[in-house]
Amino acid sequence: MTVLGSLDRRTLLKMFDINAIGPLMVIKQAVKLMNDSPAFIINVSSDRASLANAMSNSNANYGNKASKAALNMLTKVMVFDLPKNVSVLAVHPGGVHTNMNPNGSLQPRQAAAKIHRIIQNWGLKLNGQFVYNDGSIHQP
Repeated sequence: MTVLGSLDRRTLLKMFDINAIGPLMVIKQAVKLMNDSPAFIINVSSDRASLANAMSNSNANYGNKASKAALNMLTKVMVFDLPKNVSVLAVHPGGVHTNMNPNGSLQPRQAAAKIHRIIQNWGLKLNGQFVYNDGSIHQP
């Protein structure tokens, strides 16, 4: 049986709920608390969500890839609805060492520091973009 043949609807819906819909609902509520000072929304994505990279990894991982791609799209379109003082981007944090990625080379603190540097060097060209952890814009 192929991976496609073993897909489960409930599992896929749960992944979309966790990776795309959940963050969007949190943002919907959080924006209400963001006053006139500059604010940032950082959506944690993955380079595996890249359409350009879809064929470079034989691991189909349908739910994770598609739900993170959905998060990237939501990031792009919410620019039009956010208050002018709120900026948003999706970021690939790098290979972070976690339970899901035990071979990751970055510790969570290192990945967070890289993302923090992006905010410190913020430029409007990043608003709504999908970027790597060095701040470079992912080219689809």
